[in-house]
Amino acid sequence: MPFLSLRATEGSVAISLFPMSCEIASVVSLPRNDIATKSQGERGSKFWQYDVNKEEKNMKRILVLILTSICLITLNSWADTGGIWYWNPATSTWTKIWSDVPSGPIAVGDVTGDGKADIVSCWTSGLWVQDGATLGWTKVYSVAPSKLAVGDINGDGRAEIVGTWETQKYTLTTSVSPQGAGTVTPSTGAYSAETVVTLTATANLGYTFSSWGGDISGSDNPTTVTMNSNKNVIAYFNCTNPCTPITWGNQFTFTCQAGTETCYVGTVPSGKTFLTWDLYGISPKVLADVIWTYPDGPVKTGIIRGDIVNTNIRYYSTVPSGDYKCKIICIQSGIILIRPYLN
Repeated sequence: MPFLSLRATEGSVAISLFPMSCEIASVVSLPRNDIATKSQGERGSKFWQYDVNKEEKNMKRILVLILTSICLITLNSWADTGGIWYWNPATSTWTKIWSDVPSGPIAVGDVTGDGKADIVSCWTSGLWVQDGATLGWTKVYSVAPSKLAVGDINGDGRAEIVGTWETQKYTLTTSVSPQGAGTVTPSTGAYSAETVVTLTATANLGYTFSSWGGDISGSDNPTTVTMNSNKNVIAYFNCTNPCTPITWGNQFTFTCQAGTETCYVGTVPSGKTFLTWDLYGISPKVLADVIWTYPDGPVKTGIIRGDIVNTNIRYYSTVPSGDYKCKIICIQSGIILIRPYLN
């Protein structure tokens, strides 16, 4: 079988033709006969070029017929007319059978088994087959393949569809409310379609897990989510030890009793530029773990050990608005100085 390759540039259409025994007999072009007027190449050569009138800016198509006693090759292109077309060699005509251009590969074969070729094409909505007899479209799969072919694989006289599909990935995103109350595992990730992911919520000290929100619901912990789309999951927590509000700029002391927990909260409005919150051990034997939670970051832990090791949080330039909490877990009794400042 002879074949050709096409190179198109502004003002010309070029083809390479094999075998070399094929020769050019005529050139027919639409919509005007003078679109392709000049040929280069001699009998037996492998390359010909046809110059195209540059004034033909809106030409619908160029049809080049290469005729010899042993070859019949057709080449067509459309400058501004989209859709699916087919060539009828019996009538030497092109017929437009669909107005839109498929978004992916296209193939032809007798899929329905009625003796007529059907069109198998890929669209953004999935994989479709057009019946060659009725010209009606049938959706055969919801996801279009990246590559496509048809052929009678099992020998039953009907063409089967062969395609390759890339693995669909979906993104999992999780968050907690209130911020700093706990964690979710896994916290994020990309998963293949239909993957079942197990989610586990873990509460920080002073909180208990309450329920799930976002794209899932319920209070089972752990729980599962099926990744058939991008998922956003929220883990809600309840505070088990309500915090005592502080007044920014007022320092105070309290007695830390071993085996107890104490929580303080300071609320920051928007527009603040400096925050410092210090905890100092006054008694030499006081020992306590400290958990800080704040609006724009993960939980921070600290420790107070006598009057030597202290803990604090600092913000400069811009202070995120919201609640800042300090939970003190007393291990050995003693006195702690709390000094919050906000500007």
